[in-house]
Amino acid sequence: MTIEDRIKTYAKTMDTNNDGSVSTLEVDQARSIIDMELAEEKSTAHRRMAQAAMGSIVGFTGMLFTPMVDVERISALSELFGLFYISCATIVGGYMGVSSWMSKR
Repeated sequence: MTIEDRIKTYAKTMDTNNDGSVSTLEVDQARSIIDMELAEEKSTAHRRMAQAAMGSIVGFTGMLFTPMVDVERISALSELFGLFYISCATIVGGYMGVSSWMSKR
């Protein structure tokens, strides 16, 4: 949903002083609220992506220790496993670094 769509849905609640018209101050207030909501949604999506990456690292490692996977297969695909771990750890580390940086801003 775009900002304009959200403004249209908030059009009835934007008139805070109930005078029948929406002033530019009220539109700016609604726009800042919408911007905060969008930032929160973006942060939630990033957190879920980092959680999924961390969960896949743990699940994948657990799967490797089960008898379902042969040692020969693990040896053959060991280079790809390293890339998988590096990419997932980069996602998790990037999320942690950016969230720490944003909290200090």
